[in-house]
Amino acid sequence: MWGGRETHQHLPAAQWITRTLRGRPCKVEANTLVAQVSAVSAGLGLGVLPHFMARASGLQCLQPEIGADQTLWLVMHSDLAGSRRVRVLADHLIALFADHQDRLAMP
Repeated sequence: MWGGRETHQHLPAAQWITRTLRGRPCKVEANTLVAQVSAVSAGLGLGVLPHFMARASGLQCLQPEIGADQTLWLVMHSDLAGSRRVRVLADHLIALFADHQDRLAMP
């Protein structure tokens, strides 16, 4: 089982891990999703990963819905909101997520 550091305990995925472990210690911690994918791919344990990352790595989802969905926000400082370059980047990111919505969704 993989867990995040204490600073991540407010995240839904970390809360699911805490509930699942039921007081048992987490044997290995990984502080990045890439590290989790590598460790799980090597057969070292389970991980809580975004579906698109697990699929791309050939991993099998054992429990598809754990209530760990998170809303993503794109924010910018008000001083930069009028910047053409910042607006172009924001529009690009919004379009990128919209274009890949199916890939980012659950299976």
